[in-house]
Amino acid sequence: MTTSRWGGGAAAVLGAALLLTSCGDSGDEGPDEIVGADRDPTQQSSTPADEEPARDAPEFDFPADLKVEVDADTTGDGTKDAVLRDHGYAVRANMLALAKLDPELPVLADYVTGDAFISSAENVESFKAEGRTVTGATHFYDREVELRNKGLASVTYCEDQRKAFNKDVDSGEVERTEPSNESFVRYTALMEKTDEGVWQMTFDQSERGAPECRL
Repeated sequence: MTTSRWGGGAAAVLGAALLLTSCGDSGDEGPDEIVGADRDPTQQSSTPADEEPARDAPEFDFPADLKVEVDADTTGDGTKDAVLRDHGYAVRANMLALAKLDPELPVLADYVTGDAFISSAENVESFKAEGRTVTGATHFYDREVELRNKGLASVTYCEDQRKAFNKDVDSGEVERTEPSNESFVRYTALMEKTDEGVWQMTFDQSERGAPECRL
């Protein structure tokens, strides 16, 4: 998909919808139409938080001119909160790869895989070819989890890109855009749990200008 992904308007930043970042057709499919989500959902009981093993959080050394904020959106359900934790890491990993123009970051491979990883790597390579990176601030919020079959979940979430912009790598010039309804993006991601207990983002689709994400 080739919609822009960053900044205040449709002509803003990421030349392709990052997945944050992998992307399907914008706005035409609901959560149940995500690749891999056509398995029959099963009702799962709430899991106390202490049943999900804790892990050390990865480090994200973003450039000083880029702020990435991800709301916790915790639920009190151990499984859902584990999905949200690792989803937050996946979101940050995508942003870090783009900021550093490096699709081979270990943290990206740890939390992003499948179509989501392919799209993220393609976005990074596109930005490198254009001599651009990202700057400013972006905010992810209203994250909601739906548990599906064992080891499979979907996450819907919003992004506010009003203060996010492209930047020319060589000159440092920031391509500022005016905030608009297009600055708000709604995503639906598919998360799958590995044998090691990590929830990885495998697919993500977006809808730019989504009314439910406007602040």
